[in-house]
Amino acid sequence: MNKLGIMLYGYNETDARLIKKNLESVFDSKIIIFSGSSRESNIVEDIISDEAYDTFEDNELKVLMFLGFDDRNINLALEKFQGADNLTRPIFCGLTENNIGWPLSQLLEHLIEERNYWNNKNKQENN
Repeated sequence: MNKLGIMLYGYNETDARLIKKNLESVFDSKIIIFSGSSRESNIVEDIISDEAYDTFEDNELKVLMFLGFDDRNINLALEKFQGADNLTRPIFCGLTENNIGWPLSQLLEHLIEERNYWNNKNKQENN
């Protein structure tokens, strides 16, 4: 199995370590954790190349990016995140050929737009 990792944005250190611990117990494997906190101007590729950066800060917007997860593992992680220790559910995303070269701020904007689109679409379907 490839190494599994996550990039987190918007979680404080306690919550970030809890997410890491929970995922490690689900997969019985070490999870590498990267922080995007206060790195909005950095390119995603640079962020996920810097395991030593360990500043985690709360933000209203919370994001979890899967790194090295296959579809089955992503589905399992999503399932196990439900109600995990009262943590706020993030916007989940995966690393792609496109977003690896984006500044984190661009990724965050894209994820917000995508979330708003789907929320509006669901509201329209339920009316």
